[in-house]
Amino acid sequence: MNRFTLIHFSIALAILVLTTGGYWLWQSQLGVVQNDISSLTTKIVGKEKTLVYARNANKDLASLESTGLTMHNYLISNGNLVAFLAELEGIGKYVDASISTMSVMPKLSTHHPMLRVSVKIIGSFGSVMRSIGAIENMPYYVVVDVITVDHAAPLTSASKKTDWTALVTLSVGSLIHTTSTK
Repeated sequence: MNRFTLIHFSIALAILVLTTGGYWLWQSQLGVVQNDISSLTTKIVGKEKTLVYARNANKDLASLESTGLTMHNYLISNGNLVAFLAELEGIGKYVDASISTMSVMPKLSTHHPMLRVSVKIIGSFGSVMRSIGAIENMPYYVVVDVITVDHAAPLTSASKKTDWTALVTLSVGSLIHTTSTK
């Protein structure tokens, strides 16, 4: 081999070694960058899922808040207790019966605040039953616990009109927090 060929061969070999080394170095750096990109992509996807979850949670929270406000309209509070009792007693005007509130007490045996309301209804049998139905359908959380219906005998035999009396005990949903002391 002559010297000229050996110089060309050495230069070509050096270029090959440098090119191969550069290619290997570039590939290793590219692998590191690809791993970083993969890691960042995974983090971005996780953050996007978290953001979607947070948006959905905020929508659900807003929906629950509006539902909660609507539900509070069906419960008795300190501010609307008198209005509730007036509305309860006012039902009698529409069904030709006399409705009076006998007592209002906290119902302590439940997990959420309730009021126990006792009502006396006097009128014809039909008006007493319509009153009870109207009370059950009031726009409040009302549960009829006990109904006692009694028929009074007419005072005179000439009078054919007799009054019926119903004692009704209601459980009414409340926002009024009641506590008992010993």
